[in-house]
Amino acid sequence: MASETRTQFIRYVLVALASFCAQYTVFGLLIEMLDLYPTLASALGYLAGSVVNYILNYIYSFRSQHRHGSTILRFYGAVAFGFCVNTTCMFLLNEQVGLWVWPSQITASVITVLVNFWVMKWLVFDR
Repeated sequence: MASETRTQFIRYVLVALASFCAQYTVFGLLIEMLDLYPTLASALGYLAGSVVNYILNYIYSFRSQHRHGSTILRFYGAVAFGFCVNTTCMFLLNEQVGLWVWPSQITASVITVLVNFWVMKWLVFDR
């Protein structure tokens, strides 16, 4: 991995941690306090985390110089893809395999971060 890509990946992981805080706060509140269906809570948490993710990745991880209009459209296309990856993983792990909710969500998140880094780097922020 080239030095610039390594630096971007480290920054991306830090941004992902901030996004996870938002995502998991929403997820936890929805399943623990409102007893919402876990897959729906996961989906809503993922969307909440995406707002934090866009702002920090634009400014910090990839230091984008592109206009927000075109970048945000590509970003939310990537979010839609990541949303599908995350939600599918959650469904498979929790409902098909029978893994408990939290390990299912954590595993889904790790898989999604790895996939999304490359999508963000090459298709969204173009660096």
